[in-house]
Amino acid sequence: MPLSPAQSKLNHRIGYLHPIIYVVGGVAVLGMPLFIDGPKDFEGVIFLILLGLALLGWGTFSLWRHSKLDPAAPVHTIDDLPLDERVRALRRMILIVPIAFTPLAAFVGYELAQVEYGWATSVRVWAPVALLYNNFGFWPAVLFVPAAGLLLIMYMAWKLRTIRETNPTIT
Repeated sequence: MPLSPAQSKLNHRIGYLHPIIYVVGGVAVLGMPLFIDGPKDFEGVIFLILLGLALLGWGTFSLWRHSKLDPAAPVHTIDDLPLDERVRALRRMILIVPIAFTPLAAFVGYELAQVEYGWATSVRVWAPVALLYNNFGFWPAVLFVPAAGLLLIMYMAWKLRTIRETNPTIT
């Protein structure tokens, strides 16, 4: 069932947040070279400027593109698709989740292994993973990302199963 016009307008307004975050991030990255103390690495400054310009450009393009959308247009979800298309979409998502979560889990494991074995004093990881590492140790933090991926796959498989149970003609 499509969203009501009021909900669609709210979703449209919330849709402005992502482009604004890109614009603010681009401005912040562009300002980073100003706050570097000591000698500045020329290649690093050029990289930061290019990254800031890319973020700023993508944010302004996304902002312009989003402003062209109709705020009252109905927003459709996967549940609005016909049954056969919904089943195909769920199957595709079930296949995409491991493809996305495997490199992420490997990266988190590598970063936490660096800290665990003393190869690095600090690393950058997602805040919930860092919280798990600080409070519960290495393995719960490393296994958090694969567990989140498995939960997502289980949820989509549950949705697929309920579709198949209510419509036995769908294979």
